[in-house]
Amino acid sequence: MINFIEVENFRCFRELRLTGLKQFNVVVGDSGSGKTALLEAIFLLSGASPEVWMRLRQWRGSGSLIRLTGTRASYESLFRDIFFDFDKSRGANFRLVGDRGVARSLKIHYPNQERLALHVKADASAPAENAFLIDPIVFHWKTKGKEMKAKVETKEGVIKYSGFNTVYPAWYSSPVVNDAAMIAPMFSELSLKKKAASLIRAVSALFPYVEDVTLESIAGEPTLCVSMESVSEKVPIGNISSGLNKFLSIMTAIAANEGGVLLIDEFEVGFYYSTLPKLLESIIAFCEEHRTQIFATTHSYEFLQALLPIMKAREDTEHAFALLRSQKQKKEATLRVLQNPAAAIASNFEVR
Repeated sequence: MINFIEVENFRCFRELRLTGLKQFNVVVGDSGSGKTALLEAIFLLSGASPEVWMRLRQWRGSGSLIRLTGTRASYESLFRDIFFDFDKSRGANFRLVGDRGVARSLKIHYPNQERLALHVKADASAPAENAFLIDPIVFHWKTKGKEMKAKVETKEGVIKYSGFNTVYPAWYSSPVVNDAAMIAPMFSELSLKKKAASLIRAVSALFPYVEDVTLESIAGEPTLCVSMESVSEKVPIGNISSGLNKFLSIMTAIAANEGGVLLIDEFEVGFYYSTLPKLLESIIAFCEEHRTQIFATTHSYEFLQALLPIMKAREDTEHAFALLRSQKQKKEATLRVLQNPAAAIASNFEVR
């Protein structure tokens, strides 16, 4: 479990240090105040390849097709959004500390743009003088006594980067991310290991019409399907209910990332407000069973009200739940952990 997070020169954070994190962390605040950026920082830090940044770019709305002209400006435009106020001179730094002092760090930087350079052939249509020497950006992870540096290089407009296999188990969910391609193989792995039964029971308990969940091939694509008594054939889960689909995705990710972390942006999206209390109870219980930590952002007052009785019913509320509030002044965002989160919600204090 992550106990401490430090972020420097990333997105809207000049400097951020968070302590007092718990197993269930809820982040509230105005739009554009840094909630999603916090989840992205943890996701980057958890990864082991610059490909993680490319995914985040797409989830933020950038296209998947990258066209580089061979200039330094073209290359660096891929990474300019990483740095606070677009200042790449300092690099971006990330660090987390977990249970038993386990630490993981990441530095994203240009080591020396004057000395270290890689010549990238300019696009044939570009003037020859635009074929500048390009200093590759470096993603430098450190964890468990290991180090890995991955340069993001280009050759004839094609992005190339390396990676390694020492990752921190993390799963990122957002309304703009299609989870199906990631959840299907997770579910398959759990099923092969005979670990899917408790997951299916939890789904059926909240959605009684679900008899079974299986992985089927439809048009050659692995697809999660549901068996229902009222329907003669299995139905792709995405065709039934967005709430059911999201709940199954979250529960599958919890089981597949045991001892890891779930990063859920806009948790309430896809769920009907009246179902939130039972959904949250089931998700929290499943997290405890699999030792999984959650960081979830929300704009929903109903979500916070649904969480309140769960917090009040527990004797270990102060050790299990943290409420974080993000704020932004001009271009700099800050985050702080609110004391006594249950009391803050109960007082109807505007925490959103």
